[in-house]
Amino acid sequence: MGIQLNFKSYKGIRLSETHPFAQIVLALEGGLELEANGKGGRLDKGQGAFIAPGIRHSQQARDNNRFLVLDCDWSAIDAPLAEHLAQHIFISISPATRQLIGFAEALQQEETLPFDTLSSQWTQLLMTSLAGSVPYSRLARLATRIEASLDQPWTVQDMAEYACLSPSRLHAVFKTELNMSPQEWLTMARLRKAQYWLTHTNMPVAELSQRAGYSDQSALTRAMRHMTDETPAAYRRRQRELRSKIQEV
Repeated sequence: MGIQLNFKSYKGIRLSETHPFAQIVLALEGGLELEANGKGGRLDKGQGAFIAPGIRHSQQARDNNRFLVLDCDWSAIDAPLAEHLAQHIFISISPATRQLIGFAEALQQEETLPFDTLSSQWTQLLMTSLAGSVPYSRLARLATRIEASLDQPWTVQDMAEYACLSPSRLHAVFKTELNMSPQEWLTMARLRKAQYWLTHTNMPVAELSQRAGYSDQSALTRAMRHMTDETPAAYRRRQRELRSKIQEV
């Protein structure tokens, strides 16, 4: 196989798939909910996925979407980078990665995609760019600390002090590495944690809201309605239905 580049759209639910090759999934338009190896998340322009060979995964598409998908022989990928990415699955998309994605998309639209000759070099650049968004990152220590204490009232000043940076420098690093502000990242981290607990635990919504850093259940409900158009209860119900279908396969 080597490396194969495809442009795909997904519809409905696809349950419990595995494949013998690695796969990189990057959004061009719309989004897709993915569960892989016990981890759940949404793929969109801000977050992609690296799925190692043999990892069982399921996905659900609820809107129009278009993705750049690379199917890669494990042996065709630089081993340290592949092993590093395989530990994380969900990967923030940096400006550098977005430029590489745009390059491939532009070539495809012009119908001049010379991927037989460019695939190895381009994929290596892409992998290196993706790896820079997960814990080789300068923000890894800070992210780990915050995710372990989301219930604390983190401010930008608190985050900057922990990272040993000035607030302005912290903003610059977040913008460079994650293409978002510290507060935007904190908002997404809290929402992802709440969604994880809604999916994988029976914790009462009021309790998980506070543990994820929301002042009360109403605050989480407002955040989820804004980001996903669902209430916590509706999200939990839909995720349980999806997991039930997966287990039936």
